[in-house]
Amino acid sequence: MKFKRTESFRHIFENRITSKYKVIMDGTVQDFSSASEFCQLVDLSPSGARIALNDNLPIEGKVCVIELLFVLHAKPIAVHGEVKWKRPAFGHYHYGIDLETDELIETLIISELKLRRKQEIIDKKQQI
Repeated sequence: MKFKRTESFRHIFENRITSKYKVIMDGTVQDFSSASEFCQLVDLSPSGARIALNDNLPIEGKVCVIELLFVLHAKPIAVHGEVKWKRPAFGHYHYGIDLETDELIETLIISELKLRRKQEIIDKKQQI
C-alpha cells in the first residue's frame, strides 16, 4: 500500500512522546494480549503521524483506526486516524497514521509544536 504525504512539514521528535492509544477495527475496540495502552509518537504533522508500537497489528486488508491522546506542550490533544502503512523497526513496528483533523485541531497541533520546540531550545541553552 503506497501513501505519499503532501503536508508542508513534519516534526521529528528528539525525545519521543508517549501517547495513549486505542485500536479500532471493524467498528470495535480491539484488545491485543501483549498490548500496552501506550505508544510512542515518532513524528507528527497537522495531518499525519508515525507511531511506534511493540505489537504487530493485523491490519492487512482491514480498515484500522487508531485513537491517540497526547500532550505536546501543555494542552491534551485527542485525534484519530486511519493506519496507512506498517514497517518493522528494531524489534517493534512503526505505523503511518493519516489523521482525521479539522482546522481547529490542526491549529492546536501547530501551536503546541511551536511551544514545545521553543521550550526544547531554552532547555538546550540552559544545559550549555
